[in-house]
Amino acid sequence: MIIELAIIALIFLAAAATPIIFPSLMIQMISHILVNRPDDYEGWVYYGGLLAKSRRYDDAADALVTAVTLRPDISKGWEKLGDVYTILGDSERATEAYRLAADEA
Repeated sequence: MIIELAIIALIFLAAAATPIIFPSLMIQMISHILVNRPDDYEGWVYYGGLLAKSRRYDDAADALVTAVTLRPDISKGWEKLGDVYTILGDSERATEAYRLAADEA
């Protein structure tokens, strides 16, 4: 528990000082936290965003699918998933994700 809290504190300090200077380190830390908190919707959305910023779009889509599976009633996850699908060139899935985001807004 202490190690997890230290990791969370480090993440917030790093994010506040300079967002995404060390994206691979941030991704590893968030991944570690999500192993212990698999039902953390906000964590999965944040993780998906980090992966997308690192151009790991397939991994980002997987993380965001996990998020929207946990909380299909929140539009933010659907919108980010639509953005990732758009980048991947999957217009059918992107359109569906954006539709679901609009339904939940």
